[in-house]
Amino acid sequence: MNTTNEVETTQATTTSKQDATMALASANVSVAEGVWVDVALIDVPDCARVHSSEDIDSRAADMTKNGQLQNIVVAQKDDGRYGLVIGNGRLESVKKLGWEKIRADVKEGLSKTQTILMALAENSEREDENPLHTARLYSLVEETEGWDQAKLAEELGKDRTL
Repeated sequence: MNTTNEVETTQATTTSKQDATMALASANVSVAEGVWVDVALIDVPDCARVHSSEDIDSRAADMTKNGQLQNIVVAQKDDGRYGLVIGNGRLESVKKLGWEKIRADVKEGLSKTQTILMALAENSEREDENPLHTARLYSLVEETEGWDQAKLAEELGKDRTL
């Protein structure tokens, strides 16, 4: 049985690790918040989190009723298009609804590693997060940066057993 102090310590450690991951991901990046972006200009990476049709339907129904409550995050690309960083479920729901635009925070100057780390930070506390998806993202960071598991763990402020 966890005591209150154990739970608070665990929550603080988790928050600290998320903060470290997001700080590493956000270094040297400029942001434009709440920009309306054409859905057709957003490219979804192969490593994006996959959502069930039930999840997309439920989110679409909620968005119909309440609008878009949270911005997605995209990275500006050199060709005028955008790469999705965070918010694939929202984007898929908007597509299902036939909306032409979605509100986004547009980040410029993101490296591939930074986009992956932001996705990891966003999804790390989800109850339904697939551990194989998380492992794939860690592997992409290792491959992109040429890091081994120890270096990745060090950079993310995590235990090497990831």
